[in-house]
Amino acid sequence: MQRHSHLLPAVLDMAQRGMRPCKIAEVTGMTPNAVSCRLSYWRKRGVNVAPARHGPQPARRKICATGVPEDLRGLLKVHADLRGVTVGVLARDLLDRAARDNLIDAILDDMETGQ
Repeated sequence: MQRHSHLLPAVLDMAQRGMRPCKIAEVTGMTPNAVSCRLSYWRKRGVNVAPARHGPQPARRKICATGVPEDLRGLLKVHADLRGVTVGVLARDLLDRAARDNLIDAILDDMETGQ
């Protein structure tokens, strides 16, 4: 959070006025996760920051996480909870990011690359 320390007063002000973390992130250039983590940090320390308001969410493709083994769901749940999303949404976001950023081979490391 060091690189965003100059933005913290503005982030706090926007949050106290009820602005959603995704909008605060858009305005400040921070990531939504960085904003949410900072707001959570403040709430845990007694700062009066209203809980994020839920509004219309962007249309998302559905993914069924029921095929994920229970032990893996437990591991993913920790990270999903930190981000305020469901395990299914986190799984979808992980798959989306891995595919779009061409990370499948790096993650699985199961193919010869010829190098």
